[in-house]
Amino acid sequence: MTVARVLMTHMRTGALCAAGLLSACATVGPDYHRPAAAVIEKPSATAPFIGGNEAAFAALAPLPDHWWRLYRDPVLDRLVAQALAANTDLRVAAANIARAQSDVAIAEDGRRPQATVQASPGYAQRSAEEELLPGAALPSNFVYAASAGISYQVDLVGQVRRAIEAADADLAATRAAYDSVRVTVAADTTRAYLDACSAGREIGVAQRALDLQSRTTQLTRRLVRGGRGISLDATRSSAQEAQVRATMPGLLAAKQLALYRLATLAGRPPAGFDRDVAACTREPQLAQAIPIGDGAALLRRRPDVRRAEWELRAATARIGVATADLYPHISLGASVGSVGLAERVLGGIPTSFRWAR
Repeated sequence: MTVARVLMTHMRTGALCAAGLLSACATVGPDYHRPAAAVIEKPSATAPFIGGNEAAFAALAPLPDHWWRLYRDPVLDRLVAQALAANTDLRVAAANIARAQSDVAIAEDGRRPQATVQASPGYAQRSAEEELLPGAALPSNFVYAASAGISYQVDLVGQVRRAIEAADADLAATRAAYDSVRVTVAADTTRAYLDACSAGREIGVAQRALDLQSRTTQLTRRLVRGGRGISLDATRSSAQEAQVRATMPGLLAAKQLALYRLATLAGRPPAGFDRDVAACTREPQLAQAIPIGDGAALLRRRPDVRRAEWELRAATARIGVATADLYPHISLGASVGSVGLAERVLGGIPTSFRWAR
């Protein structure tokens, strides 16, 4: 009987046995159910937002994935794209997704037959007492050992299914974590851009107010010198000018800080901020009403909420994995091999073959 024929015979036997056992299989451990006390299950979660009926908001429209494009500002689009490409936390999150996908593949392999092939040549001498021939002079020689086998674990109580369920939930949780980092990076970039443009506009307003107040102070002093005014008017105007001038350093610092944040988010040194943003003197305006949905839609799209729920789902599935260890494990398998002298490797000597099931 050839090696292939022996393997096929035992594989058929194992498959028939597995089919009979699988018909009686059950899955241990609890099934995941969203807690009844979860906020998303309450009627108030589907209620409209307070103030959501104002003209600036669109309550029924879904929020787009690239929500910052609602501004229709090419500079902002470029800044967000740069920040997403340069962010290290996003690369770590993407690597975690790849690892979780590998864990899913490993877990799914548990419900497939496993094949093994081994070969080991060597130079050895058998022990005479091991062969129950004490005192015999056994020769040293080159020997070999080769085997091939196949095995299948019967998922008797659903341990493999629970492991796959946990791995799938872990994968979904890592994807939610990636979405969370992506939302944070895009929001921080948009906020820094709006802060820089807002500070630029306020600096322009303050500079015009300072110029007007400085001109008023000069005119007031001329009136005082001409006898048409009193020194108190000049003092009051000078104090107002100093007050307006005192706001300038804070506005300049706020704009510079926003520019530094943008540079850092884009993976650049602070001095490498975008010069187009430095010249911005007006905040971008939304091209349409802001889509907000309702409370339930907000909870469904929040990545931190999704991540927490998927982690809870994975932990629930692992209860089943741990519970299954309390039950017997059944594996079906078969193997064939050949052991003998290296000079007659696979030479068809019947005494060199072995098999097991």
